[in-house]
Amino acid sequence: MFYFFAIGIGFLFIEIVLIQKFILFLGHTIFSTTTIIFSMLLFSSLGSLSSQRINVNSLKKAILILFLLIIVYSFLLKFFINNFITLNLIPKIILTSIFIAPLSFLMGFAFPLGIKKINKELIPWAWAVNGSASVLSPILAIMLALFFGYNFVFVLAGLIYLVGVIFV
Repeated sequence: MFYFFAIGIGFLFIEIVLIQKFILFLGHTIFSTTTIIFSMLLFSSLGSLSSQRINVNSLKKAILILFLLIIVYSFLLKFFINNFITLNLIPKIILTSIFIAPLSFLMGFAFPLGIKKINKELIPWAWAVNGSASVLSPILAIMLALFFGYNFVFVLAGLIYLVGVIFV
């Protein structure tokens, strides 16, 4: 169950950080929130759908690639924003969606592959634990960001995914 708690925390940590980072880029909180949430849900659901074709034993590899991608994104994010900030709103929204698509796609693998690895009796508990983490994580993400910064929270999300996969 720790795994499902970890991926719930990690997913929302990344979402909260991306929303905050793209507020200035997209010009308004509403544009950032809707673009990030829509894109992450769309591409993570496509990743979830694609996970049906992947062997359950590939879960650790997928999480490791996700962690490495988070590290790369932590460096690319500032470069991306600085280079495209002068564009109009619609191209920026499209570029933002494309930019976060690979990360979101890989994040979509975590839950369904984890579900495949547990007993059927534990599936309701997995949903409950994951949902609970999703409620707690925005508050925790903001608190951590106030003390350590959003980049710390972003990398911490990757570490949480890595630690969580140990428990599967």
